[in-house]
Amino acid sequence: MTTMVVILLEWIQALLHERIEQETREPVFRIPVLEYGSIGLVLPHPTFWKQMVVILSILTAINAFTAVTVYYMIVLQRGSASSYLVGYGLIFPMLLYVPLRAALFLGVHNTAQVCERRPMCTGFGSSRKVIGISASLTVVVFRCMMAIHNTLPPLVDRDVWSFVSYYVSPLQFQLDTTTGKVIPSSPEKFSQYARTTLMSLLFLGVFLGLMIHVNFELVPRQPVQTVWDLFQWQNIVNNYAMGYLMGRCLDAGTLAVGVLLEGASGKSVILVSNNPLTQSTSPSDFWGRRWNELVHIVLKTGGVYIPMRKNGFSRGMAGLATFAVSGLFHEYILVALTMIDGPTYGNHLNFFLWNAVVIILENLLSNHPVIQWTSKNLPRPIITALVLLTALPISHWFTDEYLEIGFFHDFSVGFPFLAWYPSKAQ
Repeated sequence: MTTMVVILLEWIQALLHERIEQETREPVFRIPVLEYGSIGLVLPHPTFWKQMVVILSILTAINAFTAVTVYYMIVLQRGSASSYLVGYGLIFPMLLYVPLRAALFLGVHNTAQVCERRPMCTGFGSSRKVIGISASLTVVVFRCMMAIHNTLPPLVDRDVWSFVSYYVSPLQFQLDTTTGKVIPSSPEKFSQYARTTLMSLLFLGVFLGLMIHVNFELVPRQPVQTVWDLFQWQNIVNNYAMGYLMGRCLDAGTLAVGVLLEGASGKSVILVSNNPLTQSTSPSDFWGRRWNELVHIVLKTGGVYIPMRKNGFSRGMAGLATFAVSGLFHEYILVALTMIDGPTYGNHLNFFLWNAVVIILENLLSNHPVIQWTSKNLPRPIITALVLLTALPISHWFTDEYLEIGFFHDFSVGFPFLAWYPSKAQ
């Protein structure tokens, strides 16, 4: 028995250590474009999904064990000193420690020598793994906080198995607002979810191929020496493009997992994003209802905002704390990647703190006549553009670190995309 376990662990480690070099993939077909070159469709690397299935399986086992512990030692003991002690003193640090060990286990410390911090890096094989592990377990940490503060969705803690099924899910199931029960899926809903997934993969494939071809700069970046340089149109265009790419990666990753989860469970899964870059009507609409709804749910509904409001903090202070925790969450992901040698700490936190200030200002000024007139009379695209301008000038604080560690190249090996092949004459 011991020998079998050792063999299994060695196989898992060998699989997760396997590097995926993008250049080894050949397009399944090419379409010539006059004498300039050709466009080819590059398919996902199978090792990517083998690794992700193993990682998700390991995470599910860890989360299931954690869920049982949380249920018996926190949910059933809610309100006691021991529930806080177990949650914040044991489970919280344990879950945050796992990705740091995963970075060592996956060999992330060697990737700096491969990439030498080039944005066009293809040597990373572990950034998406550690980011995925960090993000998944951090969401579980927030769910632990929801259990401590009694802000869980209705009925998920009615028995241990209901709680485990909720806790281990990588995404959030849709809940009926009147009954609190999970909304079952249907052939029509699943078909719509699958179509949304396919469209997301299509948009990602086209845009990711374009961004790789232009080295992630649609137009040349301009140096930022003053505050006004942040508003140069070249920097705004590039920041929008990187934000769109980040959103497409988020969509494709969560939808791919969601369509499998909904198909296997028969339960409706939430859409994590809802056109934040094209339909937002206010900063609070962008962050609260359109961009990464999963993180919004665990941060606001349970982890930070509501517990602070219950304890008498103002909306502004609770909102500021929520964005600060979100920034620290993203900084923590970089901590798990520190062995890559040199991510810039503080930029993610500063980015989210700035957006917290924007939300506070929105709440303070929402009844001002100018704001009221703007929201009622300007066309939706102009309103959305104004909303985005509250974040776009500094959004590179968020995306540059992922660009530096080669995340987008690493991500590309798991999804189909269109690649440009110039003619040899050029």
